[in-house]
Amino acid sequence: MYHALRYNQFAPELENGRLRARRLAKKYSDHFPDDATSQSLAEDRQRMLETAFGKIGPNATVEGPYGVDYGCNISIGSDFYANFK
Repeated sequence: MYHALRYNQFAPELENGRLRARRLAKKYSDHFPDDATSQSLAEDRQRMLETAFGKIGPNATVEGPYGVDYGCNISIGSDFYANFK
């Protein structure tokens, strides 16, 4: 007999995962140093996406702001582009 596990959205590890994802998304969306160049901004954002998402290919671009619940389950391939919401 199969017993389904109940999803508890208030489980501490899930709450912490959502807070982490939102914190990283905000940091990503707000990141625009005064001395940024196109290349430095792309490199910074690539590193941030590598931290926020489960897997990310080279030359991925996500225009901020973006929103995710956890981010760690997201895989993005190379040369990917997503517009802002």
